[in-house]
Amino acid sequence: PDFVAETQTPDVLFQAHSVPLGLQFYDAETFPEEYHNGAFVAFRGGFGRQEPTGSKIVFVPFDENGNATGVYQDFLTGFLDVSAQPETTWANPVGLQVLPDGSLLFTDQGNNRIYRIQFPENETIEGTNDNDNFQSGEGDDELFGRRGSDRLTGNGGDDTLIGGVGRDTLNGGRDDDTVNGGPDRDKLFGKSGNDLLLGRSGNDILLGGEGEDTLEGGIGRDRLNGGAGNDQLTGGGSIDRFIFNTNQEFQTEDVGIDAITDFSQTQGDIILLDLTTFTAIDSESGTGFSINNEFDTVTNDQEAGTSEAVIVYNSENGNLFYNPNVNQTGFGDGGQFATLTNIPLLEAEDFVLRS
Repeated sequence: PDFVAETQTPDVLFQAHSVPLGLQFYDAETFPEEYHNGAFVAFRGGFGRQEPTGSKIVFVPFDENGNATGVYQDFLTGFLDVSAQPETTWANPVGLQVLPDGSLLFTDQGNNRIYRIQFPENETIEGTNDNDNFQSGEGDDELFGRRGSDRLTGNGGDDTLIGGVGRDTLNGGRDDDTVNGGPDRDKLFGKSGNDLLLGRSGNDILLGGEGEDTLEGGIGRDRLNGGAGNDQLTGGGSIDRFIFNTNQEFQTEDVGIDAITDFSQTQGDIILLDLTTFTAIDSESGTGFSINNEFDTVTNDQEAGTSEAVIVYNSENGNLFYNPNVNQTGFGDGGQFATLTNIPLLEAEDFVLRS
């Protein structure tokens, strides 16, 4: 500008209507390494903003000379719910303070509260006999819910989650976790990593997620879905459902090839195929196949690839195939998606189709 003698470019440009009300330089080593050299900034959303901004804590990394790199990244979000109409804000970070142990405090203007953020190496968290809701950090942690209907989340690290008595919801998070529901009806989620999910007693829901997971339902009418990866599914006692559903059309990488270890027709076990995934099936939803020739049994894998059926079972080795291009050679966009390792004499009535 003509009337400005000197201009200086800011080290960091923040998003419009994100008001930086708190700043703390961080040189401690408690947090992960990527946060060892830089500054934390608390954003409050500006008044009159048109877009949902602010209401978060960001991190500004420095270079080896201690200068800002010109960018910043989200560190702690979730205070602004943009799914609500209109969007709602349940917290506004405004003040920051680094404690001697390297943890970070922030003040919430909206609720007059102070929160502490820390990344412990490994920790043991024990709940109460009430309905608990807690999550661990990035270490290899142990979480015990005890009684009550608890919600436990492992996050990073190889965690062990034990729900105890009550209808619990357990999320393993990242890495290789052990998730144990205990008694009652529990929901177990492995998320990413190679996880071990143990339903124990009760009618449980087990979802492996990404990775090569091991799911064991235990006693009760359980629902097991391995998710992506080559998973091992064991229903245990009572009537169990082995579910194959990705909420989109079949892709081998989303399903994997799961091993069902104890399919029992005597107990009434079911293989559930979701029609949004197995889109080549024209049979109506319900037990079995309303179009008889959509299920077939063969005695070798080569015959499965040329069968006129959409779902083909090899009774010699227990391999189960999705064959969307029917009698053309190969499986097209399908392929093997399971092996029944005890090689039962599978029949059409052992399937349930869900629309």
